[in-house]
Amino acid sequence: MKANNLTHPRKLRAGERIKIPIQREITASVGDTLEGISDEYMGDARRAEFLAAFNNMSADATITAGQRIVIPFHVTHKAAARETVESIAAAYLGDSKKAALLRRYNFTEQEALAVDEKLVIPIFNVRVRPEKLPPPDPGSTEREARLREMEEKAALALPNARAAWRSGEYGRVKKLLVEIDLDYLPPDTAVDVGILLASTYIAYDDDDSAFAKFENVLRRKPGHAIDPEQASPKVREIWKKAGGTVAE
Repeated sequence: MKANNLTHPRKLRAGERIKIPIQREITASVGDTLEGISDEYMGDARRAEFLAAFNNMSADATITAGQRIVIPFHVTHKAAARETVESIAAAYLGDSKKAALLRRYNFTEQEALAVDEKLVIPIFNVRVRPEKLPPPDPGSTEREARLREMEEKAALALPNARAAWRSGEYGRVKKLLVEIDLDYLPPDTAVDVGILLASTYIAYDDDDSAFAKFENVLRRKPGHAIDPEQASPKVREIWKKAGGTVAE
């Protein structure tokens, strides 16, 4: 009713077009962030914390290319009289205690709405049968397939690459890891692959490639600190140049 501006229940007319509000699911592309997706689909980059919560992610998480992200739909409530935010939360979300969530979502501290004031309500618990959903964007299938491919490659390559590193077979390490795309790996796996490959570049005095790989690692997991006992002085030096930190 809200999506179609209906003020009271009534029978539908034959041929009448009705909007069906649903939460949508997108497949992330390389470079997507919680802030960017929130800005595009939820109206404000500051709603990134809510997007993370809706997807069971931490607020500081990074998004992996090929990852599916669920986006809630919005209902805009317009007060017909003075209404408390608690009563609106109870009506839409089934819990008056979620008024605090609505205030944060709307960047307000007001306890009530005056006549004609509006409040955006995020709805994230309405599911739709898959056959009724709109088709995915053309590149989503390819991105999801690449995510699976990179995860499988990393799972197979990392144990062998670590063994090769320990035995000084740096060429084998590079061969095993160079084709793995960090943007399509979960952050922790991207860190493991990227740091080992960058360390191999350093063993070959290819500092520029190592620097670029470290930058890629830090895009995938900002704030990651390397263990000084697991990295040579040269590795630590280039890592810090790339913006990384070393653990105490």
